[in-house]
Amino acid sequence: MSIREITGLMKVDRIKSIFQIFVIWQIALCFVIGAVISITPVFLPEYDELMVQKSLFRDSGMIGPIDHGSAVRSESFALDKGNYILNVNYSCTSENNYISVVSDTLDNEGYLNERWQNTVVSDHSITIGFTLDSYVDDLSVAVINNDDYEFFITDINVMSNTEVSSAPPTILARFLSTLLLTGVFFGLFDLLIYKCINDRKVLKIYGLLFVISMVLILPLLRPGLYNGNDLAFHVMRIYGIRDGLLNGHFPVKLQSQWYGGYGYPVGAFYGDFLLYIPALMSIIGIPVTFAYKFTLFFVQLLTVFTSHDCFKGIIYFISSGNKIKESSYRLECFSICGAAAYAGMFFRCITLYEATIGELLAAAFLPFIAFAFVLLIKGRRIQSIMMFVIGFTGLINTHILTTAMVVVFLVIFSLVFCKYIFNKYNLCTLLIAALAVIVTNLHFIVPFVDMSMDDIDIMSSGHSAELIQDKGADTIGFFTDDIYNVTIRVILLLVTVFVVVQIVRLLKHDRTVSLNKFYPLISLMMITLLSLIMCTYSFPWDLLAQIPVAGKYVGVLQFPMRFLQIADLLSVLMMIEYFRVRDEGIVIKKLSTRNLVIGLLLFFVIGGTVFSFRQYRPVDRVSYDAEVNIHSDWISGDEYLLTGTNPHDLPSLEACLARAPEVVVSDVNRAGDSIFVYYSSNENCEVEFPLFNYRHYRAYLMTYDGKTSLDILNGNNNRISLILPPTDDGAVNVRFVTPWYWHCSYIVSLAGAVLIIYKYIKNKARS
Repeated sequence: MSIREITGLMKVDRIKSIFQIFVIWQIALCFVIGAVISITPVFLPEYDELMVQKSLFRDSGMIGPIDHGSAVRSESFALDKGNYILNVNYSCTSENNYISVVSDTLDNEGYLNERWQNTVVSDHSITIGFTLDSYVDDLSVAVINNDDYEFFITDINVMSNTEVSSAPPTILARFLSTLLLTGVFFGLFDLLIYKCINDRKVLKIYGLLFVISMVLILPLLRPGLYNGNDLAFHVMRIYGIRDGLLNGHFPVKLQSQWYGGYGYPVGAFYGDFLLYIPALMSIIGIPVTFAYKFTLFFVQLLTVFTSHDCFKGIIYFISSGNKIKESSYRLECFSICGAAAYAGMFFRCITLYEATIGELLAAAFLPFIAFAFVLLIKGRRIQSIMMFVIGFTGLINTHILTTAMVVVFLVIFSLVFCKYIFNKYNLCTLLIAALAVIVTNLHFIVPFVDMSMDDIDIMSSGHSAELIQDKGADTIGFFTDDIYNVTIRVILLLVTVFVVVQIVRLLKHDRTVSLNKFYPLISLMMITLLSLIMCTYSFPWDLLAQIPVAGKYVGVLQFPMRFLQIADLLSVLMMIEYFRVRDEGIVIKKLSTRNLVIGLLLFFVIGGTVFSFRQYRPVDRVSYDAEVNIHSDWISGDEYLLTGTNPHDLPSLEACLARAPEVVVSDVNRAGDSIFVYYSSNENCEVEFPLFNYRHYRAYLMTYDGKTSLDILNGNNNRISLILPPTDDGAVNVRFVTPWYWHCSYIVSLAGAVLIIYKYIKNKARS
């Protein structure tokens, strides 16, 4: 070994020693940051009634009876920047009356849109939350009376709301949240630094990937949140996770604040792994608007970096010649272009800026599935299993529908490449991978299956199989206002032209080259076209709906345009496979590879960003920095409600208790999904509680004689109902109890993940 080599090794060892010291200091820094943030004062619940507004409401004729068929609006009043709550007390005989906070200035921007709320006969009050980013002097309260009889308002008040959630964070909760988040992000940062130390070229590559991510995320840097299709739904999920954590639940499967506190098991059916990031940030005290945007940026970075590494591995393993394998420049060019194209695909921009972030989060893990399939064909069994586990774990814990679609296309690919797949070794590998995925994701699968045993029409509300055909994209008229139709048509046209041109060129290629060289490219072309056609109404969805098993899948799918997610990935794979065959001299070259790569990279990055600005510009601006701003019974499609539930029949706890006058209530305490009622009664009486009767709720009666369990009955509108025995001084507690086998599934998943990672590292060290 030469002196230069010895000196180089000593230099590397010195750098690694410095890096280890750097990591130790980071650990100490995590504790310091956590301690500082946890003792920093935070907003506590504080409700100051603004009494000055009372006369405005009286003078406007709002307090008192409202005439039938009339619309009344108060005089204008001014409020400074901040979070506010409007409380209106009333009596009515129907649910056709509406109350809202309006502003001519803000409504021009759509800022207070969808604030209208309808009255509930069984309740006598409405709470409307709203946030102002600046001083506003033309706010009003508006009421519309469609009541057949009398609609009477007894009181209106506006209060400041400086608390952003129903459960205030403790010092310990803020400290642990800060410690966890800083530890995770420092760990990811250290991983990048470590890779850069081992290979100096990685620094330039990752720098370029970071710039690409920044460019594509530029529209999000505009102030405020812009109201996409599912924004309120996903922000409410973030608040639900936050409140669940603060109430001592982990993971949070049933979110207690939905539907006016009735609860909603959205966490049991909809993977929310990455949403713990903004939830923990919210516990620390960071506004949800910033936490939400930061999470989108983090997911964008994750998508670009992981897709780059996956595409790089795919190109390397499928290369038959030595040109690409020996040229790191070519390999990096193709993989960077693939990552940029994948991140800039128009459907990802739609999901990013229309807030359909289930598909957006899942997109970060799709390249792992493609890489795993290539590794399987190439006989890299351990690596393939690991990639399958990472990919499917990410999909299951972000978007279950994307998981189902990926399984369908894996079957298609297995049939197309059957000569590589259907042998005992690869079939055994697939079986082991499937078992590993199941074990690693038992934490999601067990609660999902368990809660599905309730009478719940999962994801089928308003989405029967017969409706799917009409929701496919119209491929005849090219210009339309529907953004999904435009996207599908443009991509379908480009891919079709590309496929036709390449098939013509392949027919004219050098006959000395075997057509087997083109088999992967031709297969990708055909499957990409199939995925695009599945987005349109030209695909026979109604025919599939007639098949019993397939019909259920079609109904759950909801919208055929979801297959654009798969089409995006397949289009990129087709592009990089085309690069490979061109670079190996199989396809006739008319344009240099370098110019082609740079041109496509610029097209997808700039085109995706321009498309995002165009997509984002006209959307209404909203603020959900306070949880009360979200009306949780109209943001969901009711997919996970018990069958037969009316989502608008939601009387409060006080209204439920008032229906049992023989019960004398002395005190009521509520924290998340737990309700304590202290009462006395001279006889047995049935009392309903404002909780939907999902499984694993438990009820306990506490008296001087001890603690006993009560049987839970199914009351009106699937509410929990209890028969309370007579007592002079008793307390009944109703709460959600996580079953023991859920806890076992969490432990098994964690142990399985640790074992798989250990096996992978051990195998890598051996090889």
